[in-house]
Amino acid sequence: MKLLFQQRIIALLFNAERYGLKSGCFLLCLITYLARDHFSICLIVIFFCLILMVFAYSFISKKNRFFYFGLLSIMLIQIWRVLYVRYQAKAIEQYIGDTVYLELTAQNTLFQTNEEREFKIYQSKNGARLALWVEGEQRYWQKICGYFRPKVPQRVRNPGGFNQKEYLANYNCYAVLDLKDKYTSIQQVTVRMPILDRNKLLTGFQNYIGSSFDPRTVDFILSLCFGRTENLSPDLKQDFRNLGLSHLLAVSGFHFDLFLMPLLEGFNFKKRNLKIQFLLLPLILFYNWLCAYPIGLIRASLIYTFMLITKYLGLDVSRKNILLFIMQLFLLINPWLIFQVNFQLSFISSLAIYYYLPYLKKINIMQKSKFLQSMFLSFLVQIIILPFLIKNFGIWQIGVILVSGLLNFPLTFFYLTGLFSFYMFLFLKLIKNIIFLDFRLTEQLSRRIFDFLHWLLNSALQIFSRFARADFWLQLQNNNNSLLTWLILGLLILSIGLIIGSFLSNLLTEKQRLSLTFKTYLPGFILMILLLFNILRPQLNWQICFLDVGQGDCCLIISPERNCILIDGGIPGQGYRTILPALNYFGITKIDYAIISHLDSDHYGGIVDLLELRRIEKIVFPDSNCTGSIKTNYAESEKNVYIGNNNANTINKQTLCDKCDANGVKYQTVKQSDILSLEPLIDKLEILSPAPQLTRNTQNQNDYSLCFVLEIAGLNLMFTGDLSNTNEQKLISEYQFAGIDILKVAHHGSKYSTSEKFLHAVDPELAVISVGNNYYGHPAPELLERLIQYDIEIKRTDLNGAIMLELIDNQWHLATYVE
Repeated sequence: MKLLFQQRIIALLFNAERYGLKSGCFLLCLITYLARDHFSICLIVIFFCLILMVFAYSFISKKNRFFYFGLLSIMLIQIWRVLYVRYQAKAIEQYIGDTVYLELTAQNTLFQTNEEREFKIYQSKNGARLALWVEGEQRYWQKICGYFRPKVPQRVRNPGGFNQKEYLANYNCYAVLDLKDKYTSIQQVTVRMPILDRNKLLTGFQNYIGSSFDPRTVDFILSLCFGRTENLSPDLKQDFRNLGLSHLLAVSGFHFDLFLMPLLEGFNFKKRNLKIQFLLLPLILFYNWLCAYPIGLIRASLIYTFMLITKYLGLDVSRKNILLFIMQLFLLINPWLIFQVNFQLSFISSLAIYYYLPYLKKINIMQKSKFLQSMFLSFLVQIIILPFLIKNFGIWQIGVILVSGLLNFPLTFFYLTGLFSFYMFLFLKLIKNIIFLDFRLTEQLSRRIFDFLHWLLNSALQIFSRFARADFWLQLQNNNNSLLTWLILGLLILSIGLIIGSFLSNLLTEKQRLSLTFKTYLPGFILMILLLFNILRPQLNWQICFLDVGQGDCCLIISPERNCILIDGGIPGQGYRTILPALNYFGITKIDYAIISHLDSDHYGGIVDLLELRRIEKIVFPDSNCTGSIKTNYAESEKNVYIGNNNANTINKQTLCDKCDANGVKYQTVKQSDILSLEPLIDKLEILSPAPQLTRNTQNQNDYSLCFVLEIAGLNLMFTGDLSNTNEQKLISEYQFAGIDILKVAHHGSKYSTSEKFLHAVDPELAVISVGNNYYGHPAPELLERLIQYDIEIKRTDLNGAIMLELIDNQWHLATYVE
């Protein structure tokens, strides 16, 4: 009797009408995700499902048997597809480092820059996929034949940094090519020019509104309306990240609804015949083309299309079921979508909205307040997608619950303004190029409207930036080691555990003897999480990290209490690209002290980025009377770093002081013999160089380089900036050095610095050379020879990536990100 009861319970799971779509979607996602790296687990899952089917076979209807056997067959085919396509793609790895003839066909563009450069994937005849940068007219190369030397994609080089190898693996790509490599020999190219060029059309629109709006506002409109985030200034991108609103810059369902709103409401399409609404489909397709077919927008467009079709056919199908069907359709077409973060967040958040919104609408207080409904729904969505946010970004923002509702109206206004401007641009283009009329009056009127809108939008962006950079939002950011993250993840685990426990309880007993309610177990579970948090939370230690910022200097020094000193910041753009991800990785929201060794752009650039974001409490820099220089002779690979307009000019002491004042950041200029207090990290720090007599009549910023020794938990580190040989000799004649453990080698390993006399006087155990691809020949062979001669261990950021030192159990441990 008991066995029959259990068979009936399990048979309920194989009710195709009730659970078929849900179980099909769940199994397809699970199998597709696991098949790439965990083949054996996939087989176990399918075998377990078969056992359950056999166990309850006599209670499963014939129709359900066929459905679920068909579903499991599809799962097996999906496993085979993933493994076979992955095997084809990984075959290229055997040619890594060898020159090989390839015939490549363009597949898809991963991302593009504002300099007409695109990072694209090409596929060979045997199924291997390779990524490469193309620029200018190369973007239209449909087929390339020639000799290439495949390379391994780069692994992560910095804490919290970009992992190119993992990123490309999510697109089933395991090698990269360089068209500028000396081993590359292109034999034949097939060019496919588009009939209508999306980039040229949007560039024309950019120029059209650019005559009335400033570049910052223009770039924001293009990003918000058409997903052109490559044009958006990095400080504004960071403002959206601070508030947890980065998803609004990726065109998705929110933008789709706003795109349809003027058409549905303005032309009253909602109340017209359903056949009339089908006329919107070409416009929806055109908008998808303009935005380069992002996943979120395709999802929203397909849901709208299927809803129209089902209504026209008189079928009652929920949006949730359509979403599940579309999700499976996507994965059957391209299994690798399951690994891509935009697919994960788009579908999971939409599923959460469609599931919870009907329940919220039934609550009286939610019916009265749309704002409260929006806040609570945002909170639930954040909980559901939290594991994905932590896995992919390392941080999440609880404050998004507060701002998502507040910013709906201004963002809607921004979007509709951009859309109206685009329609105006298309209208005038149509008149001029097709009808051949000159509507100067219309243009003059539109200019006046745009002038007013420019003032309004520019003011709104300035207010938004001030709002987003407030310390309050930084305090609401959480990483994977925060207590709030542990609590929410724990509650998710509790919810899933209770669902499984309730099912097993019903399965094993004919009567539900055990009460498995959420509120019963919540207090004890929270107590258990608090205990585990205190026991398992990683111990925080002193950490010193020489970041790999290319041809520049940058070092983070972090105390166990998460206070932080930043010494130099690399070239402009590295603040966003390298330093901020590292700060997020270490759980630091603000830098206590930033020290600029001298005012050359490869040292101050990243610090000025952070200054403008108000991420620094105090800046220390030399009392220099000359103007700093912009270093532009770095290698091609370094040119991918964005250099913002406000940070690309030459800089001097007064300019830097003005920037500090404008952003409310404290600053201090120093010279030789000054004593700095860097509490609570370091009590006293003496500036050893530059000597005043050597900087009196010079315009060379390197002569102003600060030199100092930091003592941290028994470890002595010497920082030298771009100290010249003359300053070195002066330094060792005035000071006695003993027990220097680590020397940050001056001037990226120039042969004109770090002389034999200097090495003899300092006698370090480890030399750190902060260097990247460059045309200077750094580090110089002569310098490396001197270091080897004095038996000094060498670590280089160009070869080793970030160089980490951590104090564990009173012992300093050295590690590098690239071996």
